[in-house]
Amino acid sequence: MAIHFGGSDNKKGNVVGQLRRTQLITTFGSGAIADLPDYSVIIAATDNWKEYSPELHDPNLEKLLGVSGFKEPYASANTDGEPKADIPALRFPIWHFCPSCGRLMPYWGFGDEKGRTCKRCHKNIVPSRFIAACVNGHLEDFPYKWWVHNGDLSDCPAKNANDKLKVTFSDETGGLESIIITCTACGKSRSMAGSLLDGALRGYHCCGKSPWIGIKSDYNDPVPCEAEMRGLQRGASNVYFAQTASALTIPPWSSQLNQEIEANWSKITDIYEKNNSGEKLAGTINGLFIT
Repeated sequence: MAIHFGGSDNKKGNVVGQLRRTQLITTFGSGAIADLPDYSVIIAATDNWKEYSPELHDPNLEKLLGVSGFKEPYASANTDGEPKADIPALRFPIWHFCPSCGRLMPYWGFGDEKGRTCKRCHKNIVPSRFIAACVNGHLEDFPYKWWVHNGDLSDCPAKNANDKLKVTFSDETGGLESIIITCTACGKSRSMAGSLLDGALRGYHCCGKSPWIGIKSDYNDPVPCEAEMRGLQRGASNVYFAQTASALTIPPWSSQLNQEIEANWSKITDIYEKNNSGEKLAGTINGLFIT
């Protein structure tokens, strides 16, 4: 099925990649990050799936989860050989860098309408390797400005600007210490060494973001989150875990069997009462074995 830009923030519907239906309910469910040929995206919440996506119902599972139904991943029939827009996704992470000039900023700051290239260098921009998450399930871009300035942006003349960061790579090592983030406005710089350790982002305030719903602040969790953020690599296996719930459903007895039981109900109750009185009886009623 085809993945397209959509959701609450993007209604363009242009196809950006394809995934198998089984992947949509396991590895790449809503809230999972997927690396597609030209973009890194996060699969949108089912609220944004097409209205004509098939609905599934199971009384036991609905009661268990407290929901009124389920959405089946929609897959269109590509009769003309061209993929149709099926499941929506949103750009994530938002921050990208140019491999030529090193500028680090949200993808729309590079001047390309499609958000794919740096208009200054004519090179394809690369999605950020790092993101941040908390134990309450909130997810956002890694706070590069906060990291470079060690949490204090008061002395930076461009503390509210998102286009003053630059990333460079050292050839000395292949570790995180070789990735240097620099603020071109105030000159401060810091490597990414230690950025993924527990406590590295202590003091950074979680904004309660849910980018699979939308990137606008209106979609942030209205309940303040006090959890500590943790730096992660966007492709790490611990970024997303599919939560599986199951329930056993036994189809109702056939109407014919119900009719036979109803017709012989007095005999069944009589045998049941005798069994309960201590008599060990056994018999068959129209093929139904009673003990």
